[in-house]
Amino acid sequence: MEVDRVTAFLLFAVLLIGAAPLLLFVMWIGRKIARRGGKEQANPAGKSIASVLLVATALAALGGAVFLLTGKTTASTNPHTGHSDPSEALMQALPRTLAGQSLADLSTGEDALQQVGRMHGKNLEITGAIVATYGASKDGATLWIASVGSASAARTMRDQMVKGMTQSKTPFETPWKVPGEDEVWATADARQAHYFFASGLTVWWVASDKSNAVAALADTLKAAGIRT
Repeated sequence: MEVDRVTAFLLFAVLLIGAAPLLLFVMWIGRKIARRGGKEQANPAGKSIASVLLVATALAALGGAVFLLTGKTTASTNPHTGHSDPSEALMQALPRTLAGQSLADLSTGEDALQQVGRMHGKNLEITGAIVATYGASKDGATLWIASVGSASAARTMRDQMVKGMTQSKTPFETPWKVPGEDEVWATADARQAHYFFASGLTVWWVASDKSNAVAALADTLKAAGIRT
């Protein structure tokens, strides 16, 4: 995350104020060195040392200002996932296999956000997304994971999906809760079974061929930390 310019200016001002006593101390030391041989004018070497110390301190302050104005700070860490970048956190959770099928394709960043947006419409709460495809045949599976700003936003997003498929005409059957998994919803279209749920700051949706849908759901729940 790049340092905000206003913040950098304020930090620079604080740096200068904090450096003022040090500058005064350096000047005092320089004068003491200069006077050690008698009169201040009679000791040019002392004056040179004082000048060098003063210039070095000023350069140090200038260097700190340049760092603040042009450098970068470490991004704040997500308190739920422990990762600074939402997409990075999602990658850590991503299963390498799903229903016995290997990861074949992965979309991240803006591409993944657009794919999730086509599914859920414009949602300003989404902060990151990944879309993973498993297997190379029509029997493969696809996993969508989106991160949002809060656990309540994740639940709201899940509930909106249930409401949309219940009240609107879609290719999906009316969703139902998976027996034994109160927070997991299921639906289906002509070819695939679909499961979706909210977990912490994330929303998960997995689509799989009906022949291996149960295994795909089990692997997804493990990756989300809902099952062990």
